[in-house]
Amino acid sequence: MHIDEVLRGLEKPGKNKIGLAKALGVDPAAITRLIQGRRQIKVGEVQVIRDYFKDEPEPTPPSESELPRDLRLREAVTRPTD
Repeated sequence: MHIDEVLRGLEKPGKNKIGLAKALGVDPAAITRLIQGRRQIKVGEVQVIRDYFKDEPEPTPPSESELPRDLRLREAVTRPTD
């Protein structure tokens, strides 16, 4: 893993040095040293970093059968017909 991957990951919304430090179990200053080239990425940290920067999948909306019965009825009443 190259430092450029870390820098690109830190540009993603919701991703930051503090969050990465927490994921790795290190002090945030260690991430600063990493970015400055004064600390190397350890072999055991590579997968943790990748997991931290992995895009979260979009949540799928519940199917109609998963909705509470009263909500299904309300939607059926307010849903326009074709």
